[in-house]
Amino acid sequence: MWERAGRSGIVVALSAVLVVTGQTPAGADEPSGPTSPSAAPAAAEPSVTWPAPTVQTEVARGLELVATTDGVDPSTTAVVVERRAADQDVWDAVASRTDGARVTVAVPGEPATYRARLVRDEQTIATATTAVTTRPARTKADLTLPRSVRDYSKVTAKVTWRRLFDGVGPSGTAVLEYKPTRTAKYRTRARIRVVSGAGSFRFAPRNDGLYRVRIPTSNQRLAPSASGRRWIDNRPPGKAVALPKGSPRPTYRVPKQTRATRIAADARISPISARVWRSMKGRSWHRGCPVGRGGLRVVRVSYWSYDGYVRRGEIVVNRSVARRTARVFTDLFKRRTPIRSMYRVDRFGWSRSLKGADDVRSMRAGNTSGFNCRQVVGNTGVRSPHSYGRSIDINPWENPYWAGRWYPNSWWHSRSRPANVTWRSHSDPVVRIFRKHGFGWLGVFDLHHFQD
Repeated sequence: MWERAGRSGIVVALSAVLVVTGQTPAGADEPSGPTSPSAAPAAAEPSVTWPAPTVQTEVARGLELVATTDGVDPSTTAVVVERRAADQDVWDAVASRTDGARVTVAVPGEPATYRARLVRDEQTIATATTAVTTRPARTKADLTLPRSVRDYSKVTAKVTWRRLFDGVGPSGTAVLEYKPTRTAKYRTRARIRVVSGAGSFRFAPRNDGLYRVRIPTSNQRLAPSASGRRWIDNRPPGKAVALPKGSPRPTYRVPKQTRATRIAADARISPISARVWRSMKGRSWHRGCPVGRGGLRVVRVSYWSYDGYVRRGEIVVNRSVARRTARVFTDLFKRRTPIRSMYRVDRFGWSRSLKGADDVRSMRAGNTSGFNCRQVVGNTGVRSPHSYGRSIDINPWENPYWAGRWYPNSWWHSRSRPANVTWRSHSDPVVRIFRKHGFGWLGVFDLHHFQD
C-alpha cells in the first residue's frame, strides 16, 4: 500500500505481501471420500505479489519499499530485497531479514528494478519484481512585484523556486518576461540567477504591463515552472493637468510623444538633417522663404506633458535664437510648466490658404511650434513672423489668437485657470521666462505667441 510521511517530504511505501501456506494432512476423524461443499479449499502454493508492476517517482525523491510476509515461520524463511540498475544485468542485495515479517528498503529516486525473494533452506520459494521509473521533480515558481510604480522609479522583482515534494530550493536561471498592453506575446525582460531557490532583479518598469517568471527545462531532473502573472501600473512622476469641467478639448488629435529617458530637460541643438529637411520641404519650407536650411536648427528638449509624464519634443527655430530657445524650455521644464505637445509643424501637412504648413491644425491640436514659412492666419497676404524662425507659439489651445475671431477656439480666452497652462498678463511666470531670454509677448490678442 502507499503511505504518506511527515513534513520533510512525501514518502511512498510499496508493500510486497508474501504468502506461504502448506497442505494440511487429513485427520483421522475426517471422513473419506468426496469433499463436501463446506470443506476447506485446497492449499495455495507460496506466492509473492506487488501492488503495481511499475512505480514512478520524481527525480531525487526517495521511496520506501516495504516487503512483508504473512503466515510463514520467520525462523525458517528469510526475505531478501535486491536491486538491478537500469544499465546493469546483475542483482545486488540491498536488504534482508530473517527474524521478522517486514523489510523496509530506502529507494533513491533513480530508475531501477527491485525484487523481493522469499527464501527457505537457501531456495527461493516466491518472487515478485517492480520497476521504479523517474520523472522530473515538479517545482513551483513565484514572482513578487509591487502593483504600481512611478515612472523612472525602480522596483525589485523577487523570485522563489521550490521543489514541491520537499520544499528544497534549487538553483538555476529564471526568465523574467513582460507583456505590454495590447501585445499578444511575452518578451524577455531579464534573466535572473536563482541560488538555493531565491533570486532578485532590480529594474525600472517604464510602461503598464504583465510580468511573469518562467524557469525552463535546462535541468532534466527538474520540471519547468512558471509563476502567476503580476500586473504593474506605471504612474506619471508629475501631476496631471486638471482642466475645468466642461472645457473643450483639442479638435485635432496627435499621438502622445515618446517619454524621455530621464527627468531632465536635456536640450539638444542640431542642424537640419536630410530626413527632417525632406519632411519640411513643401510644407513648412518652400521656395521664396526668407531663411533656408542652413539658417535653421532643431531644438530637441524634454517637457512635462499634460498627463504628468516627461516626454520628448522638438521645435525648429532660426539658428540665431536656438541657444536661447533651449534655455527657455529648460527653465520651463525646471518650473514644471505643462506643454500639451511639441511636434515640428510640418507634421500637420500643407495648407493651401496659408501657403505653408497647416498652422490651424497645429493650433487645434494645442501644439507648441516654431518655424513655419506661411502667411498670417486670418490675414492672408501677410507673411507670418514665424517664417523667419524667430517666433514660438506655446499651448495655443488654452491661449487663443484673435484675427477677426478667436483661433483655435473662443472658450479659453476669457479663462485664466489653470494658471500653469494659461498666461494672461506680463507678470505671468511663463511670460517672464520668455522675456528673460529675449522673447517678447504679443499680449492679450495673441496669447500663445512669443518672438525675438
